[in-house]
Amino acid sequence: MNRREEFYITNHVVCILDFLGQKNRLAEWANLDMDNPHVPQPPIKKTAGTILAYQELVDIFLKEFDKPSRVEGAAQTLSPEKQDVLIRAKDCRFGRQQFSDTFVFYAPTTNSSGDVSAEAIYRILTACCMTMLVSLAAKAPVRGSICVGLGVELDEHNFYGPALAEAHHIESELAQWPRVIVSKSAARFINVLKDQKGVDDLTKIMRCLGHLCASMICQDFNGQLMVDFLGKGILDICNGEPSEVPSMVEKGYEFVRSEADRFRKAGDAKLALRYHVLQQYMESRLPLWGLKQE
Repeated sequence: MNRREEFYITNHVVCILDFLGQKNRLAEWANLDMDNPHVPQPPIKKTAGTILAYQELVDIFLKEFDKPSRVEGAAQTLSPEKQDVLIRAKDCRFGRQQFSDTFVFYAPTTNSSGDVSAEAIYRILTACCMTMLVSLAAKAPVRGSICVGLGVELDEHNFYGPALAEAHHIESELAQWPRVIVSKSAARFINVLKDQKGVDDLTKIMRCLGHLCASMICQDFNGQLMVDFLGKGILDICNGEPSEVPSMVEKGYEFVRSEADRFRKAGDAKLALRYHVLQQYMESRLPLWGLKQE
C-alpha cells in the first residue's frame, strides 16, 4: 500500500563494473583459521577487503565531483546568471547499487532543469578510468560496460530497465578481459553532446564536456570502443593531481605483464591472449605517462 504509483522513466547513462576472479578467491575461505579470528586472514583481504576498499574509493570519487571546480571558484565574480549556468551544468542525479562484487552506476541524461547534460557520462567515464588504474595496481582487475538507454529508479539504489540489461549483456558477454566497453548507444550520445550547435554558455560547456568524454574513448584491436583509461584524455584531467598516478600505472602494467606470463606458462591460451592484448594496449600508452616498456 505504500508503493509509489508513478515512476519517471527516461534515458540514463548506465555503467556496470564487475571484479574478476572473486569466485576463485572466495573458495579460499575454506582455509580460514576460524579458531583465531583476530589473526589477519589473507582470503578476507583479497575478497571482502577489495570490495570494501572500492566502496570507499567510490565515495571519494563522488565527493570530488561534488566539490566546486577551479572554474566555479573563478566564477564567483560572474553575474548570478552566469553562476546559475555553471550550477546547471554540474547538476547530476547520480545513483549506484551493488550486488556482491558487481557495481552499477546510473544517472539520467537530463539534469533537474531538463537540459540534456554531459555531466553524467563525464563522471562515469572519469570514474571508470580511475577504477581501471587503481584496480590493476591493486591486482584486482575489473571488467565493465557503459550504455545509454531507458530505465527507471524503482526505489533509491534500485535501477531497472533496458539500459541495464544491455550493459549487463555487454559486460558479461563481450568485455571478456579487464576493460570497460563503451556501447554504440553511449558513443552516439557523446557525439550528440559534442556536435551541439548552440552558442549559449550552457551549450558551450556541454559541448566541451562532450569532447572531453570522446577523448577518454578509443577503439580496441577487435573494433570495440572502450574506455581509454591510460589515454591523453584522462592524462589531461589528472594534470596537477598527486604524482602517485604514474606509479599506479607502472604497478598496473607490472601486474598485467605478470598475469600474461603466468597464464602462458600454465597453458591457458585464452587468458594468456587476453592479458597479452591488455599488455599491448598499456605499452602503447606508457610513454604518455613518462614510463618505458620493459
